[in-house]
Amino acid sequence: MQVMLNGAFVPSSDKAFATDSITAFDRLNMFGDGVFETMLVKQRRVHLLDYHVARLKSGLSVLKMDLPDEVLHRELDVFLNGLPASDAFFRLKLVVSRGANNAGYSTRGAEQRRFIMAVETSLAAPTSVSMIECETRLGRQPKLAKIKHCNRLEQVLAKIEQESSDCDEGLLLSQSGKVVESVSSNIFILEKDKFITPALDDCGVEGVMRNFLLRDIFPTLGFTCSEEDISLQRLLGSDAGFLCNSILGVRSIHSCKKLSGEQVLFTPSKRLVAVQEAVLRSYQNI
Repeated sequence: MQVMLNGAFVPSSDKAFATDSITAFDRLNMFGDGVFETMLVKQRRVHLLDYHVARLKSGLSVLKMDLPDEVLHRELDVFLNGLPASDAFFRLKLVVSRGANNAGYSTRGAEQRRFIMAVETSLAAPTSVSMIECETRLGRQPKLAKIKHCNRLEQVLAKIEQESSDCDEGLLLSQSGKVVESVSSNIFILEKDKFITPALDDCGVEGVMRNFLLRDIFPTLGFTCSEEDISLQRLLGSDAGFLCNSILGVRSIHSCKKLSGEQVLFTPSKRLVAVQEAVLRSYQNI
């Protein structure tokens, strides 16, 4: 695994990295005080880089943190140039922590820390997944909605639920019972010839692949999509559905199980296949 801290490469086997670089007083450890991006890389290039940078900057702004563009791009360029120039895919994680200060909730004196890490991965073929409704629900916090901050305890609890089931993904609802997302992906449904994805005004992550579909793929394919409230019953009664994120791409939903045990099956959709094929083509342009 290749690791960088504040622009300098660090041997991942170096014990000092664990004891000094991520201290007990780092606010990332204590409060989840930071933001992160997980990106797909090939040939030293990041897939959907502009989308990732836009979301990162949005998150930094919400948390009142600053990261100059020149610093971000310089460190990313140096890191990427250290990866093999091959057709192998890498999963790159960029984490920006407010830093350490041992001052409780006060941010005074914290010095920012930026971590970049990458491990080789494989490009997942389009698959279909089973979902289960999670008891864990997402709290309402409009100020933190859409950004990818580092406090992910709701997702951790939901993942524990999902892994104790026989399903591939956990479905997360809001406190009012609206569909928001899965544990690790955004969700879309198809009603007749129109795609719909949940509005994320109160909670949830505004995914990079979600935005790529809304702004690039759907207009190119001539498909329409709107952001609306989606109840669980509306999801279960839809014609088709899929999950998406920047690493796993687009995965169709083949079933969804309610907490009651009732399970609904979904049928394949030609429109969904067209979306999957368009996303696969985008990987060729990395």
